[in-house]
Amino acid sequence: MSWNYRVVRRVYPHEISYEIHEAYYDLPDEGPEPVITVNPSSAHGDTISGLRENLKRMLRALDKPTLDYKTRKEIEE
Repeated sequence: MSWNYRVVRRVYPHEISYEIHEAYYDLPDEGPEPVITVNPSSAHGDTISGLRENLKRMLRALDKPTLDYKTRKEIEE
């Protein structure tokens, strides 16, 4: 199993929101799409340096294709 942060587009009745979620890959019985966390991730770290590294990982998500919240599939922007 591996994971990273991904940008996820979530469609609500009156708005669209882009959020950072954790995405997990290669889980048994889950198919080819990643499994994403229900709620968006918040930046955290046990030190300022740890927080900085966590934020860098989150920023790298902006360079990957966006995922749709419901289907977990990559979408075109």
